[in-house]
Amino acid sequence: FDDFAIGAVKVGMLANAEVIHAVADALQARAPSYIVLDPVMVATSGARLLEDAAIEALRSRLLPLCSVITPNIPEAEVLTGHPVTD
Repeated sequence: FDDFAIGAVKVGMLANAEVIHAVADALQARAPSYIVLDPVMVATSGARLLEDAAIEALRSRLLPLCSVITPNIPEAEVLTGHPVTD
């Protein structure tokens, strides 16, 4: 951020709640104009890749900062708590 004019930030897989909080803190401090979140949290097999605390941190800390969120259907279901049928 100090060396370049950052126009947008894309965030992908974040391992746990601690990392999510650290990324959210950095994004709040730097305030990029656009943040894109690809919430990698559910494998193609349906297995969750993040623990519940990390999912809650994603919902409460990162989602409010984002301009665009690109979940797949299983990830959208986890984030919203509702089934996605179409």
